[in-house]
Amino acid sequence: MARGLILRWPNTPVPALLERAIEKIPTQNLNDLFYSIRDNLPRRESSNLDDRLKKTRQTISRILQDLWQKLMHDMDVSSSLLILDEAHHLKNSGTNLAKSFYSPESVADAETIKKGNLVNVFDRILFLTATPFQLGHHELINILDRFQAIEWSTLPSYQREKFKTDIKILQEVLNKSQISGTSLDKVWGKLSQEEVSQCAEKWWENVLKIDDTENIALAKKCYQETLKTMRTAQEKLGPWIIRHLKPREFLFEGKNVLRRQVLEGAGIVTEKSNNDGLMIESSERFPFLLAARAVASSPQTRPVFAEGLASSYEAFLDTRSNRPALQDEEADVEISPENSLIKFYLDQIEVSLEREEGFVKSPHPKVNKTVEKAIQLWEKGEKVLIFCHYYQTGRALRHNISKRINRIILDKASQRLNCNIETAKNKLAQLGKTIDSQKELIDSFVDELISEKDSFKILTQYKVSISKILKRMIRTPNFLSRYYPLEKIHQSEISNKALLREALNVTDSSQMSFHALIINFLDFLAIRPGNIEKYLDALETIKTGSIFSTDEKESDFDQAEHNPHAKDESNAGVRLANGVVTPETRRQLMLAFNTPFIPEVLIASSVMAEGVDLHLNCRYIIHHDLSWNPSTIEQRTGRVDRIGAKIENCGQSIKSYLPFLAATQDEKMFRVVMDRERWFKVVMGDKVKIDSAFETEKMAERVPFPNEAAEALMLNLEVSPKKEIL
Repeated sequence: MARGLILRWPNTPVPALLERAIEKIPTQNLNDLFYSIRDNLPRRESSNLDDRLKKTRQTISRILQDLWQKLMHDMDVSSSLLILDEAHHLKNSGTNLAKSFYSPESVADAETIKKGNLVNVFDRILFLTATPFQLGHHELINILDRFQAIEWSTLPSYQREKFKTDIKILQEVLNKSQISGTSLDKVWGKLSQEEVSQCAEKWWENVLKIDDTENIALAKKCYQETLKTMRTAQEKLGPWIIRHLKPREFLFEGKNVLRRQVLEGAGIVTEKSNNDGLMIESSERFPFLLAARAVASSPQTRPVFAEGLASSYEAFLDTRSNRPALQDEEADVEISPENSLIKFYLDQIEVSLEREEGFVKSPHPKVNKTVEKAIQLWEKGEKVLIFCHYYQTGRALRHNISKRINRIILDKASQRLNCNIETAKNKLAQLGKTIDSQKELIDSFVDELISEKDSFKILTQYKVSISKILKRMIRTPNFLSRYYPLEKIHQSEISNKALLREALNVTDSSQMSFHALIINFLDFLAIRPGNIEKYLDALETIKTGSIFSTDEKESDFDQAEHNPHAKDESNAGVRLANGVVTPETRRQLMLAFNTPFIPEVLIASSVMAEGVDLHLNCRYIIHHDLSWNPSTIEQRTGRVDRIGAKIENCGQSIKSYLPFLAATQDEKMFRVVMDRERWFKVVMGDKVKIDSAFETEKMAERVPFPNEAAEALMLNLEVSPKKEIL
């Protein structure tokens, strides 16, 4: 038996335990795999090539699944502790992972039901997940029930039967808290603004009064009942769950700094949080007025076309034509057939939207504001993460931001070089080639960087790669136009070394120099040596050029980013990462964005919303499209709010923008989602399913649930609670 099993072996691709298990597999067990590859793998082009490839993949997948199960079964191992990350994947008991923890309740059952491969292997199990309260309470119980897989003989003071009883009691308590929370939700939905406006501050906590309306009295009663059941649920969950919530402030140089600043609606323009939406100018109103008419003519259906229109004109046109415009989440939304009146209005919108090079010529009120904010931040040296739901919106944003950045690069260069645009373009290209030839200068600078800290010695073996990367990045027009002292390049008394130092000492709006950002990146690599090669490989191969400086063209990027209708306008600093982009490209973009270098603007979908680190050099996030699930927005923001985030090095807040268009379906969605975010703290696993415009309208008109009430009802499962539910 091997005690203290470690599931990550440094520099060992195949753990010794698995190697020994593989040796036990009889050769005949591999015959099916051999014959499947020999007989089915195509050797030449044929009419049934795709079918044969598909059949071969399915057979290989099935055989490897069986082999893996046998390997797990034959591994002779036991351990004191298993730590399982992303434990929410155990919520469904029918999955292979969940079955690995399945333990029959009796010897008789074991004869007919196969015991899971991880049963009785570990003395203790620790489950980790960032999303336990996105689960329904039944799913949470399913996860806790996997604790039955431990080796119970090592825990004489607490036996399996007692565990099963406790879990059953916990489920009953959670049932009651869920019922009371749901009842409060329904009762609250009956309140009117007029009733609430007559009440005192925090009226829901007060005792019943004779003059309370029926709805107010019922809401008070339900609130007190929910408070009681939530306190009981907290007491019963306490022994099983530790829930850590990040403090809302962090300490920087002796001062408390707000960790996040959320700027809703017009806040993307005003930098103020006041819940006002973006106004639609009179010249932009026509499509939105027609969309409102179309929604009103069919309130019983969900207006997907209106949601698309609020995102971008391109998303509307693709949604309208039933092409796969919807991105990863909610991709199964059914687009309802259009009645004759809806069709008339939507036809008129489509006619009014003239395309040029594959994109609509008319300015879109929300796309414009997102583009402007991204450009402002880019000019100040900041990275920007933009989340959007629709594939076509992502393409439109990338096209417009790239086009604007390319124009700004040339305008700035021509001003600082005191020449026309064409000459500036040539001079930037020439300067890039000059820097490319300054190998000794770059090498000496990298030597200086690595000598700044003793901990950087581990990076010495990677100096050649780091020098190549630095040279690739500083020769780009994106870097030269913003950082390099272009007006001094012809002054013979200033050395190339001095020019480079001046460029690297330019600070961004977070008051961090490019030099400081590089040092932070080297720090990150030095303390995580397992990450060094994958980050450097990504930076050595990622596209860095621009259409007017190198031979790289738009067609060199991922096919999903390519625009067949437009001339090359791509900029390597602006990239797209969604479900259509290949997994390898997404991985490369994720790694590169988490460095000080290109890309600087990343437009992503929900495929980049979980399990991805994008925090080291970015503190600005734009939620261009909302999600009906409040936890999705939290997950997205969490990509830049992690331990070691840029904010902890610069002492400035994360800025999270949630733009929405005033007086449109977009604003109604915003109101619903923000209210559900508060209810999400009370009703575990709360899901919002909107099937019609009428439902959206009704939910948007609800009296918002006060944040103070939600905070008081929220389960407090911290190790050292700061407050009690009272």
